[in-house]
Amino acid sequence: MSNIGHTQAAAGGLGLAKVLIAAARAAVPASLHTAEASREIDWEKQGLRLATELTPWPATDRHRLAAVTAFGMSGTNAHVIVSVPEAA
Repeated sequence: MSNIGHTQAAAGGLGLAKVLIAAARAAVPASLHTAEASREIDWEKQGLRLATELTPWPATDRHRLAAVTAFGMSGTNAHVIVSVPEAA
């Protein structure tokens, strides 16, 4: 959520909105305030990459798949998998 800051109770909903907008635009926004990827993660082995700039998000099997995680200070945790079909 580096693009919109911490929004407390609205963080989960805004995280979902961010993913839906990114899917509609077929692009992943850059993660802000990140100088370099963590060396603790084997990014290449995991098939991951840090979006340091606006990155094209091609559809796979005619959809885009994403995950959104949110947690609350009271201990509530939520995770949702989102599948957005490719625009016709």
